Amino acid sequence: MQYQTHFKPSSFPYKDIITSTHGAFPNHCHKELEIIHVRKGTLSILYNQKPYVLEEGMIAIIPPYINHALLTPRTPCERFVIELDIEIAEGSGHANQSSSVIYQKYFYNVKTLSCFWSSDTYAKVKALIYNMHEEYIGQKLAWEFSIKTFTNLLILTAIRNFPRDDEQLSTQDANIKKLQNAVEYIATHYTGQISLDECASICDFSPSYFSRYFKKNMGITFQEYIKNTRIEHAKWLLITTSLSITEIALQSGFSDIRVFNKLFKEAMQMTATEYRKSAI
Repeated sequence: MQYQTHFKPSSFPYKDIITSTHGAFPNHCHKELEIIHVRKGTLSILYNQKPYVLEEGMIAIIPPYINHALLTPRTPCERFVIELDIEIAEGSGHANQSSSVIYQKYFYNVKTLSCFWSSDTYAKVKALIYNMHEEYIGQKLAWEFSIKTFTNLLILTAIRNFPRDDEQLSTQDANIKKLQNAVEYIATHYTGQISLDECASICDFSPSYFSRYFKKNMGITFQEYIKNTRIEHAKWLLITTSLSITEIALQSGFSDIRVFNKLFKEAMQMTATEYRKSAI
């Protein structure tokens, strides 16, 4: 059941929702920073191919371009989810590209699951994300500036208080980092045509080697990954906007509504319209 839906202004890259939808979110990534607070129940996730269970009350912060999946909850799971483009940091206007890259790296270097934080750090992060939520709901004068301010404070808290994650760094360097350019390219170009040859070239791999390496390290084939990325974007739009199914299909990278309907039903065992209704 979805409790709140707020429409994201196209000019401001922030959105949040409180939901208890039961569908899984297969392996995918996106350029936005994702924050999940489990309010009731438990949620199993894969984070860089490693399984974790988020117990009730836990918070997970998933950095931009990190491969992740949410598994179908076995019991009802109410969660608060934020997606924001880290470029809104710095308080006024969008950050320049070099600044946003630096901010991303801060989150790559630390433990971003709340089970590793101190109680004080957990309290700070929880207060910040719900302050963002209240600003998003109320949309009072200068609410965008307020969310930018809270985003900066969240980054500062991560820099100063999150424990370092040296294991994450070594894993990232050894495996996923080799695919990072392709993953980032998919996350920012999924609305258009993306070829395997193109992404292999970005990583300086031959197409055949890239295909094998991608499946081995991402746990999914290249084409399945692109399909999942598009379907996950469509699912998010279905529960956070009032756009028509056709508009959502086009905005998610599907040029043919019939193909979208077929792939969505195969992935979710229900139509897009049924999925939207199930989340209300």
